[in-house]
Amino acid sequence: MSYIPENPAPCKKTGIYRHLPNLITLLRLFATPLTYVLIMKGFFGSAFLCFVFAGISDGIDGYLARRWHVSSKFGRIFDPIADKALMFIAYFTLGLAAKLPLWLVILVISRDGLILLCSFFTVLFRSPIRLTPVWSSKVNTCVQIVLVGAVLVAQTDYYGLLIPKFAQTGLIALLIYAAALTTIWSGCEYGLYFIKQLYHLYGRGSNVPK
Repeated sequence: MSYIPENPAPCKKTGIYRHLPNLITLLRLFATPLTYVLIMKGFFGSAFLCFVFAGISDGIDGYLARRWHVSSKFGRIFDPIADKALMFIAYFTLGLAAKLPLWLVILVISRDGLILLCSFFTVLFRSPIRLTPVWSSKVNTCVQIVLVGAVLVAQTDYYGLLIPKFAQTGLIALLIYAAALTTIWSGCEYGLYFIKQLYHLYGRGSNVPK
C-alpha cells in the first residue's frame, strides 16, 4: 500500500490557469486609461467602480500566482507597473479636474519619482542595494487609495447618503492632509534608507561589485 501524505503539496496549474494571473494584471493595465477617460468625462461613479476593480484584481492575481505556483517574469515586471500607473493617472487626472489640490498631486508624483530614480541608479551601477517596501510606504499607499476612492464617491449622489453633511468637507480635507503627511514620511524613509545603504557600501571603503 502506497503512502499518501496528509497535506500533499499543491500542483502547479497548467493551461489557461497558468496565464490567468497575467490576464488579470493585463486587465488592470487597461483599467488605467479607462479611469482617466471616465474622470475627464465626469463619470465619477463609473471611475470609482473601475478603481475598485483594479484594487481587487491586484490582490487576486497575486494570490492566484502564489496559490497555483505560476509566477512569471511578466507578472513580476508588470504587476507593480500597473499599480503605479493606476495611482499616477488617478492623482494626475483628479488634479486636472480640480478635485485634488495641485500641491498634493506634485507631492505624490515626486515621491514615486524619487523611488524610481533610486531604483534606476541601483540598476545602472549594478548596486546590491534593494529598495524593499517599508512600513510607512504601506500606510501611505492605503491612505492614498482611500483618498482617491473618497474623492470619486464625493462627486456622486451616494456621498451624501453615506457621509453626514457636516462631515463631508472635513473628511476629504482630513484624508488630503493624511495622504500628504504619509507621503512625506514614506519618501523620507526611503531616502534615508538609500543614503544609509550608500554609506555602508561606499563610505567605509567596502568592496563593491564591479
